[in-house]
Amino acid sequence: MPYSATIRPPQLRAIFFVLLSLCHALPTWAEAPTLPLKQNQPITLDQLEQTRTTISRDASLDQGQKDKAVELLNQADNWLRQANKVRGEITRLEKLIQDAPQRIQDLRTDMNRTTDLDESLEGFIQSSDLATLEVRISKEELNLVQARDDQETQLDELATLLAGSRQINTEISARSEALAQIRSDIETLPQNELKQIRQARLMSLMAREALREAEFDLLTLRLGNLSLLTNLTQVQRDANIAHISQLQVSLKRLNQAAAEIRETEAKQARQAAEQLQQETASLPLPLQIIARENAKTRSELEQLVYWEKRVQQQLTATKRKLEQIQSDFEHSNQRVDVVGSSKAIGKMLSRRRAALPSLRSYSRSSAKRKQEINKATDRQIEIEELLLERGNISNHVDAITQSLLDDLSDKESKLLQKQALSLAGARREALNELQKAYGRYISQLTSFDLAERQLLNLSKSYT
Repeated sequence: MPYSATIRPPQLRAIFFVLLSLCHALPTWAEAPTLPLKQNQPITLDQLEQTRTTISRDASLDQGQKDKAVELLNQADNWLRQANKVRGEITRLEKLIQDAPQRIQDLRTDMNRTTDLDESLEGFIQSSDLATLEVRISKEELNLVQARDDQETQLDELATLLAGSRQINTEISARSEALAQIRSDIETLPQNELKQIRQARLMSLMAREALREAEFDLLTLRLGNLSLLTNLTQVQRDANIAHISQLQVSLKRLNQAAAEIRETEAKQARQAAEQLQQETASLPLPLQIIARENAKTRSELEQLVYWEKRVQQQLTATKRKLEQIQSDFEHSNQRVDVVGSSKAIGKMLSRRRAALPSLRSYSRSSAKRKQEINKATDRQIEIEELLLERGNISNHVDAITQSLLDDLSDKESKLLQKQALSLAGARREALNELQKAYGRYISQLTSFDLAERQLLNLSKSYT
């Protein structure tokens, strides 16, 4: 006779409460969806964040277990973000490859338009005043800095491309081996780990797999279009070199035009100040002194503008020499990296080094420049003190004319004060211009010294 028992209501209620308590004791992990323990779809950053949140709330895990799972998820987050960046690079490269033929044609066309640019520049110079030229010079200098940065990037890219398919194939092989190892690790996940940690480990492996796959695809894309990319980079390099050369020519012409205007204006201002000095010979002595100081300041400004022009010419020539030698040196190093050293390269480097300044010659010229910089700086300070000492023009004029007005009529007093204000204003304007000119002069001397020091440092690199 089979065994049977009747379950009474109190017993039924007890069993119900036991089952209910067991249900509440189930880990919260079971309440949230998780990825299957196999790779059937790419993981996302949102999934990683959801899993991280679920683990942090899982009461069945102690803090050490949570930390381990979160560490694996953080690794996954990092690798997945890197993979997304590589995928973005693939998209950019695909667009570059698609546009490359037309881009090459356009760049070659643009390199033949220097005549139009020269004519446009001359037209701009003829229609511009000094302030407009100075703004254009500042913009062109910024453009030149950007073009040089672009050139460095292009040279690095070209060096990689010229190394050929061998290096890319090596990297593809490394990615293939890494992918095989990752997939093996996925298939052999530890079975004795907690489900939550095992899940986090799987997500970490899948994210690393996504990164290596993206890198593999990028390398394969580069390898398949190596010739086209090399041609494009070479044309971009040549176009940028032409652009840099054009900017240098433009800057030289703009600086020359600005210097000519400064010289002309300084000469005219000095002549006008001397004429004014003669015209004030019959005025009271304090006003004659102002006119004399004004003429002296204008003469000093004219001389300074001349020396400023000389230093600018030397600076331009030195920078051009530095850029040429740096370019030759970089190209030589790239050739050595790709094909090895040669006698021809060695001879060329020796000739370049012989043309560079020695430490002794640089020390002599640098000492003279520093002495000149100190003198110019002291003069700048003197001018600033003069401007501060005289303060407000009206107050200064009142102070110097107060003793001259006692015996004059109102009409004569107003005329004298007007003449004094005009002379004092002209003197202040001359001092302000002289102060700015010394600022430019000091800046040019400092840049000149830096360029020569860079040449000296470059000479030490030649072996």
